[in-house]
Order: sequence, then structure tokens, then C-alpha cells
Amino acid sequence: MSTDMLNVAESYPLYDSICICSEMYGKEKSINGWFTSFQDFSANEKHTFFKSRTIGNSHLAYCNLDSADNVDFVFKAFSIGVRFFAPVSPDGDNSIIVSPVSANENMIPWWLFDLPKHCGLDFRVQQDVIVENTCLATPPGYGPRLGGGAQPVEPGSSSAANNTPWKIVTGTNGEPAIDNRFPFPTPIRIPRNSTIEANIYPSIYARYIMRTLAGPSSWVLLTESQVEQPQGQTDYITVPTRFGITVSLYGYREVQQRGQYHAPGYALNRG
Repeated sequence: MSTDMLNVAESYPLYDSICICSEMYGKEKSINGWFTSFQDFSANEKHTFFKSRTIGNSHLAYCNLDSADNVDFVFKAFSIGVRFFAPVSPDGDNSIIVSPVSANENMIPWWLFDLPKHCGLDFRVQQDVIVENTCLATPPGYGPRLGGGAQPVEPGSSSAANNTPWKIVTGTNGEPAIDNRFPFPTPIRIPRNSTIEANIYPSIYARYIMRTLAGPSSWVLLTESQVEQPQGQTDYITVPTRFGITVSLYGYREVQQRGQYHAPGYALNRG
């Protein structure tokens, strides 16, 4: 009687994100590589992934690494992708718009569709550089399809940012199809406990633009009680918008086989 310890392959992604938001909450305030303004984001020549964030210090929505600086299992990577994400609604201010500086109506399409053209990417396993590419040529294969629309407003009905006829745009760099990613010519086999690292390099042009932008600001939304207010009295709530970049690896991890081959008390009789 002997007990088999067999590794099996499981489909599994690895992903890590940076975020830009004017308000951070709880332990988010101490996350390395997260920013509260576009200006702070623009100050860095590169932004690093898979090196300092984990599920524990960020959140599963943004990162699924158990260890900050190595892979806890054998991983066979088939592709890499970069997603730029942004809110659907534009950011604005709860005030009268007197200048373009007051609201960044064009910030969302810039972040989603133009910024990837001006960012480079590399991916490393230990000391080896596996990929050097542009972010636009490294689509994530998921996310919302490009769409747009307009919020209809009667001319002159209000000067408040909340009622400006915003264009509503969302999307992703590339078609949201699971195989629309940058494939490795041959799968990359990453040994257990190996270090991996991805870096995104905004160009000087991109950093200049980001350095001149205010924000991210907040959504300006009406409260449910707004309809009950007398004419001319309107209640608003503001919600901080959040922009970000996620780098992901798709592939297989090797883990101990679950069930009878290694559970306590079970053994395989080889005769």
C-alpha cells in the first residue's frame, strides 16, 4: 500500500492591478503603487506588477496573488494581457462649470483607448525578459465592448455638472474575446517559488498629459429624495471614480491532486 502524490493541471489566471482614485479606503491607503491623482501616477517612469500586492493587502477584485514576490506553484503561462479600466460615467464636480478644468469629460476615452497606444510593456521570469511589447498590442481578451451614448438635456436647463450632456463611453483595448490576447510562441513554464514581474512604461508624451489633468474626480448623482424636493432644491451625492490597469497571465497551475490520492487515510493499492 502506498500513497500517490500527483500534481494535476488546473486552468488558472494570475492578475495584479494598480488603481487611481481620490479616495482610498482602509488598508488601501498603504498599497504600494496605487495613487490618489493622475499627477502622482505620471510621476513614475514605470509601474510594476506581480511584485508587491496580494489578495490580503489589496482585494481579489484587483489581485489574486497569495505571495507578493513569487509564484506559489508551478505555472504554465500561455498568454499575457493588459486591461485599462475606467468608470462608465464621467467624473465631474458638484458645481457650476465655468472652465474645462472643472470636469474631465474626455478623460475616460483617453484612458481606455489612447493611453494604451503610448505605454510599453515588458514581462520577466526571474532575470529573463520574456516579452517586450506595446500595451495596445497586448489586449486583455475581456471587458466591455466599446459603446457610447449621450444623456439628453434641454439646452440651458442647467449649468450643473450633473446635467451636462455627457457622452457615456466604455470599452476595452481590443475585442472582448477570450483568445484575443498576446500569446507566447511556446508556453512559459514558471517553476514554483520563481519571481515574475511585469512593467508598464508610459511615454513622456503620456506622462505629460497625465501631469496636466485634475482628478480623478467624482460621479455627481441625484439622491432618491431628489424627486420629493421643491423645485430648485436638489440633493446630490458624490462617488469617487476609479481608474486602473490590470496585467494578467492565463495558463495552468499544477497542484496536488485532490481526493483519494492524497487525502489522509486513503491509499492506492498497487498490488
